[in-house]
Amino acid sequence: MATRWIAPQVRSLEELATSKWDREEAEIVLKYKDVVKQALLNAMKRARSCVLRYEYIYKEIYALIEDEDETWRVENAIYAILDGLKIDDIVAYKIYVDEDESIYDVFVVVFNELSNERIKMLEEIATLFATRFYYKFHNKEKVFYDATPIGAHERDEVYVTLHNLVCMWTYCCLEEEE
Repeated sequence: MATRWIAPQVRSLEELATSKWDREEAEIVLKYKDVVKQALLNAMKRARSCVLRYEYIYKEIYALIEDEDETWRVENAIYAILDGLKIDDIVAYKIYVDEDESIYDVFVVVFNELSNERIKMLEEIATLFATRFYYKFHNKEKVFYDATPIGAHERDEVYVTLHNLVCMWTYCCLEEEE
């Protein structure tokens, strides 16, 4: 698992669209800015969390855009530039879980920027996804058991920890839908 150890510089979508790096992707996302923003908000509401598996964002983008080819372009563009990206009042950070499988990446979507120290802490906790030996607590028996075969995407305790930290720092918890 790759870790960055330095928080990405937060850039606005408009700023990125005028830069020489990732310009094409930024222009695509800028064209669909409202859709992408809605996809992020929908994913947060559906998960009731600011810590999102990439698949949640992916599904929301596909649900909002009817043209499959255009959806594919937007989805690829957003994945390429979403790290340290500010879209209006939303800031998104990418935490790599598996270098080979983007579907397991985690995105932290917040309404204020996070400090380098906080992002470093989130990335350090996210390394638990790739831990070779893994133990799970059995609530009924009140003991730990070896759960090493559990895949990274099944390690819910890590998501819970990430979610709780982000909520503590940003008050991002969303109200339950009635």
